[in-house]
Amino acid sequence: MSKFFTACAIALLLGPATARASVVADDNFSSYAPASTLGGQGGWTDTSTTTHATILGAGGVAGSVGLSSADNSIYWTSHPWNWATLSVGDVVVLSADFQASSGATSFDDDRIGWGDDTTRTSSFQFGVQIDTADGGLNRYFRDMSGTGVTTNLIPSATIGTIVPNDWYHMEMDVTKLTSALGANGAQLVVKFSHLDITGNIIGSPVTATVNVDTSLYRALNSTVDPIYKDFNTQSGGFDNAHFSIASVPEPSSLVLGSVGALLLIGFCSRRQRQTV
Repeated sequence: MSKFFTACAIALLLGPATARASVVADDNFSSYAPASTLGGQGGWTDTSTTTHATILGAGGVAGSVGLSSADNSIYWTSHPWNWATLSVGDVVVLSADFQASSGATSFDDDRIGWGDDTTRTSSFQFGVQIDTADGGLNRYFRDMSGTGVTTNLIPSATIGTIVPNDWYHMEMDVTKLTSALGANGAQLVVKFSHLDITGNIIGSPVTATVNVDTSLYRALNSTVDPIYKDFNTQSGGFDNAHFSIASVPEPSSLVLGSVGALLLIGFCSRRQRQTV
């Protein structure tokens, strides 16, 4: 195969660049000094009042650096975003690892989601939380009047017995289905997994999928930050915060990319025939 044909093949495999970039952010807390408080570092804001999220030298998954529990949510304020600016089909993903307490077979109010960038209170949050005493893995949000609402998504019986000291992975994927706020405006997929001692998923995650009415939620009407809560009513650790927005290509990019690919195929074929 000629060098020219190889170059053409590589260009086709790489494909055209899309006009809209995705957002990906991960933090395993290993870049911070042990025993330091997380707030004010790495773009994080800690809204706790008494017990703050603190870096633990061996408090993470598989003995890695991790984070202690706290009395309120931590906000990843270096990654603000707004639901209104997303395109239909865009997917927002948040996930984190939570450790069950020593001697406890339960979780209490441990949460992932997003919250208003200005007020930074639970009155303007949307997410999911694991609370075994409250039924299992629940959707958590405040409606337009400020009333807290929790809806069970995965029952405690489906999750199974929580193993003390073990780590669990929680994830929420939210896909924008309509440009206007309203019924079936988004799809919410939640996943909950048990991790082994190396941090790998044991078996398959337990999952649930629901469509949601986006007009109900306060936290979809303003600029928001990713939020995480490892509530200190129990002592388990926290690790591996993840936030991403997977953007679908603009329709114009897809059309131009398709036309460009067809032209490139024709050009490469003709050039290859001429060099044989």
